[in-house]
Amino acid sequence: MPTVEGTTLQAQQSSIEADGVSGSVTLKWRGTRSEIEAFVISSGLNTAGHRWSIEPDEGGLAVLTWTIATGSDGDATETDDPITTEWDISTPSEQVPINEHPDWGQIADLEADDPLLAETFLDFWSDDTTWADIGDAAKDTLEADYPFLFAAAQLKRRGVKGYFRGAPVLTVVDRYQRQAPFANDTADVNKVYSKANLVTAFASRTSGEQMPTHISNNLKDGQYLCEAVTRRASSDGAYEVTQVFRWAPEWDADLYPDRSV
Repeated sequence: MPTVEGTTLQAQQSSIEADGVSGSVTLKWRGTRSEIEAFVISSGLNTAGHRWSIEPDEGGLAVLTWTIATGSDGDATETDDPITTEWDISTPSEQVPINEHPDWGQIADLEADDPLLAETFLDFWSDDTTWADIGDAAKDTLEADYPFLFAAAQLKRRGVKGYFRGAPVLTVVDRYQRQAPFANDTADVNKVYSKANLVTAFASRTSGEQMPTHISNNLKDGQYLCEAVTRRASSDGAYEVTQVFRWAPEWDADLYPDRSV
């Protein structure tokens, strides 16, 4: 019987099953347990979603069984596009602290113009002092020259601590048919990408589509955190990889030091 190249595994008789709608082909190899386990890893059977099993055999050997889903004619089911990619941008609202509002940048202007007032205002914001402790003249300055900070202070006094903003989530799903070569080419979970570097990363990957222009044009400027990478496999040999990226104006470098920005 033929052997698997580079191993002493012996191919056994294959079997075919069909019921007029679907079917399967079962392939078998016989050899030592350690060599079979190494072959499962090197061939990608353990990651590609194929249905397989290892059973003990006589003489301290083992048998590897691999079952491939087919059509009713016994041919493995395939499509014209072995790898397809789905792109989705959703924009749910999320509540974030008021000091993450874009206009909070007025605090930098206040620190440059009046450091003492800036320190007093930040003490109030940190609950180290009260609004009553800020003098009337200082309040007038805030209201006239730093309207967002003044408005934020009034919101804080009413117990409002956050506001809602759109937070785009990019979801990318790669679907591999049984015959497609599997490439574990994904982003790193908890890594932060700038918009430009995220587009570049998808352009240079070894499998799946590059990011379409109509998707990249609709991504907000800012940073994208790889929130999750999910791999799914089915018994017909197909598999699916989902990557989820969550936007923010800037992700904290201390919390997320792995960055491409």
